[in-house]
Amino acid sequence: MAKLPGWNAEDHVAAVAVVRQTCVITFPSKRSHFCLDVLGSGALGEDAARTFLETHLRAEPIEGGGLLTAYYSPWYEARTAPEGEFTAAARPAPPNPGSAPERAVIERAPAPDALAWMRPEDLFFLQVQGSGVITFADGTSRRATFAATNGRPFVPIAKRMAAQGLIARADASALHVHDWLAGHRGPVAQAVMDEDPRYVFFHLARDDGGQPLGASGVSSVFRAVVDRCAGRHTGRRASGLPASGCGHGSGWRDHWTGPRRSLHGQRHGRG
Repeated sequence: MAKLPGWNAEDHVAAVAVVRQTCVITFPSKRSHFCLDVLGSGALGEDAARTFLETHLRAEPIEGGGLLTAYYSPWYEARTAPEGEFTAAARPAPPNPGSAPERAVIERAPAPDALAWMRPEDLFFLQVQGSGVITFADGTSRRATFAATNGRPFVPIAKRMAAQGLIARADASALHVHDWLAGHRGPVAQAVMDEDPRYVFFHLARDDGGQPLGASGVSSVFRAVVDRCAGRHTGRRASGLPASGCGHGSGWRDHWTGPRRSLHGQRHGRG
């Protein structure tokens, strides 16, 4: 471990903290000796944390390339009732969400129990990410967290938009897609979003300003966690590495110019 590039600049306390979080939520019968040692180690300072990691772990090279994904969860404006461009309802999960119809049908159904009303493109991206923070007109904010899906497969719309000539292939990023949807808000943009049949339901929770809370039920540790999901991310104020959808985008090594860090995989996404 001590020979790894950047190891001397590592935040070893944070590295131990994220491992401890994972061990805490692991069933006792499945905890490794390493987890038992982590949980029994108590509070460790920087030197002690480094020694602990070097004693318990061994670095192994992995053949081939890979992709690390961080967390991105946005802040969006919302309203408590339909108003102007805030026409899309963030909906709670129905009793049997897996039997719900596809996006196009759900979007056009009445929403008397809407949790919030958002701009359509903002709601769409909130559903892609899996959670986020929404801020109402009075300045209060709530954390929108994943509740369920309708069980339909996720269909990335960026590739389809590029294939249809709506955006250039070089512009098939989340930012450009969001801007395009906002600029064509209405039936045109809705038809594009309807090509993704997957629909995500939410519930609202108190926004405590903490780090992202994922499917594992624990908060992530800043710049120490990467995703192990196969789909959508959850959380906010997260790791600080460039974010991209699991299995999509380019590797962070092509873009990341910050310090090298040890990263621990936690399954924060659901899908």
